[in-house]
Amino acid sequence: MQVLTETNFPKEIQVTFTTKSFPHKTPDTPFTVPSDMTRFGLSELVNHLLQNELNGEIVPFEFLVEYREGKKVFLRTSLKKFFCKIQQYPESVISLE
Repeated sequence: MQVLTETNFPKEIQVTFTTKSFPHKTPDTPFTVPSDMTRFGLSELVNHLLQNELNGEIVPFEFLVEYREGKKVFLRTSLKKFFCKIQQYPESVISLE
C-alpha cells in the first residue's frame, strides 16, 4: 500500500454537502474542489451556493468529515492534510456534513 503524502495526493477531490440542522439545502451534485481547501474555503463555497437563501449574510460553517463508517470528526485542516494524516485514501466523493 502506498503511503499518502501531500505531494502524491490528488490536486482536486469531489465533495458533497449535507446537513441535519441547517434549514437550507445545497445541491446534491458533487463539487470538484482543490484538495488543499480548508473549512474557510468550503464555507465560502457553501455561502456562494446559498447566497439567495442567506440574503447576503455570511455564515461560517463547521464541517464534519466521515473517515470511517459512523466515525466523523470536525475538519480542522485542509482535506489533503486530513486524509494524509489518517493515511486513508478518500472515497470517490467525500460527504461533508
